[in-house]
Amino acid sequence: MDAQALEPAGGRALVTLVVTCVATLLALMNYTAPMTVLAEVAAGLGAGLGGQTWILNGIALGLAALLLTAGSLADNHGRKRVFVLAPWRCRPPRWSAPPRGRRGCSS
Repeated sequence: MDAQALEPAGGRALVTLVVTCVATLLALMNYTAPMTVLAEVAAGLGAGLGGQTWILNGIALGLAALLLTAGSLADNHGRKRVFVLAPWRCRPPRWSAPPRGRRGCSS
């Protein structure tokens, strides 16, 4: 194998790097975002400190299960296909969106 075959195509390498970095950022945000609203969620559920631990562990467990499932699907159907199609398959259905003019769940 010569050295030229190992070099990625110019612009594609940068696009691949950027997309991978953004996907990693989104995955990390899914793990850390619940910490910002943990106090409100725990208060709404009437949970104490032990309950907050259960809430965070439950979120992490759910995300880990999704990550393992995505890895298995990528092994069976191809990494690129799963990486491209997964965001479209995981979005909520159009009929579940709130009516126009409403912002968030609290309005």
